[in-house]
Amino acid sequence: MRKGSGQAAMLAHMAHALMENRNGLVVEVEMTEASGTAERAAAVAMLGRAKRTRGLTPRTLGADVGYGEGEFLYTVEHELQIEPHIPPLKEPELIDDAWKLARFRAAMRKGEATYAVSQQIRKRIEEIFGWLKTVGGLRKARWVGRWKIRDYLYAAAAVWNLMRLSKLAAA
Repeated sequence: MRKGSGQAAMLAHMAHALMENRNGLVVEVEMTEASGTAERAAAVAMLGRAKRTRGLTPRTLGADVGYGEGEFLYTVEHELQIEPHIPPLKEPELIDDAWKLARFRAAMRKGEATYAVSQQIRKRIEEIFGWLKTVGGLRKARWVGRWKIRDYLYAAAAVWNLMRLSKLAAA
């Protein structure tokens, strides 16, 4: 993966997390090879795994503009039956297929009150990633092999949840 134009390509991994909005707990984590489509593929995998293993069926999904691709919006809306509160990458001018229709519907949701709440709360995930990088030690991989890094990510996310639960119990 390249961090910018003119930069050297480096071997990189990406950590992905699925957060529960009400209390800020990590529900699922995923470690993938860095690529242009890894975020969206990991999101679909984590949502499916959360439904299959934990019986969780979220009503809405809040994410940033990187997830606003038509195919992903269509998959979330029609296959997973979740209302995406995601700004589309670009609003379609002509709606001639299902992916463009999904992007159009996502653009129309921007005015809803629930959309604004989802977009505000989704920023909490940045707290989790900030903690995982600084305190959790995931800024730089210390192991070779994605499975080792993934196992450390699971452990660090579990520690985050324990810390969050202790704060919630104290309140």
